[in-house]
Amino acid sequence: MKITKLKVFIFLIVLIIAYQQIWRSIGRDTYVDNISKYIPKSFKTSVQKFLFKNKMQNIEIEKLKIENKKIKEELLVKYNRDKLALKFKLKEPIRINHVGDNEFNIFNEKFSIKKYVTPYNIPKHVGKGTAYLALDKKNIYIVGAAGLISYLKKEEFLSDEYYPKKINTLHSNLTQIITDDRFYEKSTYGVKGALIFQNKIYISYTKEVKKDCYNTSLIVADLNTNYLNFEDFFLKKDCVEIYNDYGEFTAHQSGGKILAYDKNHILLSVGEYRYRDHAQDKSNHFGKIIRISLDTKEYEILSMGHRNVHGMYYDKDKNKIFSVEHGPDGGDEININNLSDSQIKNFGWPISSYGDHYSGKREDENETNKLKYEKAPFYKSHEKYGFLEPAFYFLPSLGPVTITKIPNVYFSSRDLKKNQDYMILGTLGYQKEKKGIKSIHFFKFEDNKVVDKEYFELQDRVRDIIYDDELDLFYLWTDSTASISVLKKI
Repeated sequence: MKITKLKVFIFLIVLIIAYQQIWRSIGRDTYVDNISKYIPKSFKTSVQKFLFKNKMQNIEIEKLKIENKKIKEELLVKYNRDKLALKFKLKEPIRINHVGDNEFNIFNEKFSIKKYVTPYNIPKHVGKGTAYLALDKKNIYIVGAAGLISYLKKEEFLSDEYYPKKINTLHSNLTQIITDDRFYEKSTYGVKGALIFQNKIYISYTKEVKKDCYNTSLIVADLNTNYLNFEDFFLKKDCVEIYNDYGEFTAHQSGGKILAYDKNHILLSVGEYRYRDHAQDKSNHFGKIIRISLDTKEYEILSMGHRNVHGMYYDKDKNKIFSVEHGPDGGDEININNLSDSQIKNFGWPISSYGDHYSGKREDENETNKLKYEKAPFYKSHEKYGFLEPAFYFLPSLGPVTITKIPNVYFSSRDLKKNQDYMILGTLGYQKEKKGIKSIHFFKFEDNKVVDKEYFELQDRVRDIIYDDELDLFYLWTDSTASISVLKKI
């Protein structure tokens, strides 16, 4: 076979390209690179495709996989946002369905509960519909964890003659003011509480103050049923970083309950985001219950040493705060703060707790467990270490998340005393075998101590309970079925 100069040239070119391809995988060769730059790119590409077809295809496949994953994630966020936006723009009310009635006895008094299922089980809480309730004279407002806000007209909702019951969606700028993707994607982030006070609506939520750093903040809007134009109300620079020197973080422990205090102040609970040391540090507002001035927006600490207060009730007549908070593995608490003096009350977290770390009990022998108890000892006494004991604690945990007072007139047949308080609270729970989970609990206190308790099991996660003093009944939000219920004495 006659070897021409052209064949030799082609062979050398192919050899150089093959050699260069190998060096791209294991190193660099300047000499080869210098020769290679004189070879036309189109020719090199053709030879590469011929000699390294499979490898180049694999490279392209990997690029496509990475690109597709990125597109999929972006579409998921956009899908959730668009789904929300669609609901925000709905002009027609959403129908809700009556699913059943129950009657039960508590402390020898008879109660009834009527339940309605709503469509609040989207977009991010699969099979759930976390939301919070707020009231004015005419309407019940539902504020979803992912930002959907709507209302029911009381007159229509409570009337047996009006059917079907309907929820009216409210337009707002919430999706423009809250742009953090985690708010819309992750169940641990989002709206944490709502309050209507002095013709304004306040919403608490997990705020990304800076990249990967969060606190619990408030936004506010003038209340109307046309359009809610929110703006920042309470926003501090202090935040807990996801990747911090303490080594733990969760937005589940964000608190977020909002209450009216007086005409010039509101109350807010703030969690410690599992940066436990913050709860004992007066220089920040994490792990605290604080009182915020409506005028200056500055705050003062009323109590500290809290893990995650999700429910509060302020008794104006007796000037004390009832609060419920989630413990770790066990040790959920009901706490009472008497505000008769200006002293900051300390409830002991994370030094004292009747629960245990999720890694195990103190006596369990493993290095991770040992380090956790060195940082947060969870002593099984509060008083011994200079802290206030809880008025009640739950072992095992039931997930108490909301608490409010029952008017004493509900028990008018009793010899009622001024030192008595009847409270109702809701629990979330998650394990079927536990008694009292997914229930409404009734407590009788005397001198701030529990003297009696009973519960009614709903088999639905009770997220919020709110009392309507004008109509003398309670509204419940349960988020396993995204339902609103009416509870009253009969």
